[in-house]
Amino acid sequence: VEGNNLIHGSDFNDLSKWSLGRWAIDTTVKCEGITSVKLDVNQTDSSSFYLTNNKNFDTSEGEAFVGSCYIRTPNKDAIKGNGAWVEFTITKADGTTTYSYQYFKPTSNNVWERIVYSAKMPVGATKFNVDFGFNGSAAVMYIAKPMLSRGTIASVWKLHTDELISDGAITTDKI
Repeated sequence: VEGNNLIHGSDFNDLSKWSLGRWAIDTTVKCEGITSVKLDVNQTDSSSFYLTNNKNFDTSEGEAFVGSCYIRTPNKDAIKGNGAWVEFTITKADGTTTYSYQYFKPTSNNVWERIVYSAKMPVGATKFNVDFGFNGSAAVMYIAKPMLSRGTIASVWKLHTDELISDGAITTDKI
């Protein structure tokens, strides 16, 4: 199944598309050759850490979105509580904000695992953005290849269409 990736900079080569906070680019731990971002939380941290895509997507009531990303950790047992999450921050026409969370934890050590997340826009929704979060346990978490598209079936990862075209002419090896 293939859909358009709405997220620009999903290979983390263009950081102007992201607010990294405490997350950092990691070019040594890659997912299928694609750069990841890493969060290394020490024992004294107790706050939440966000990785935010700097894009407010237009939407409307009832519209469905689905996405995926790959996660990895060297020590799954160090991740406490709910672990990490994907958050849809939804803005409504009346200016109020609502949130949709989906929590996840790695199930293995040192293995890339694909997680899938989705949201259906509530009454009055006009815009939303997507954050990836992690809540302060002393642990290391990697995220790579975030994907978001319209619909209900998760697609294989690819760059945003604009970024594919900017790589040069479309040839048979890119189709």
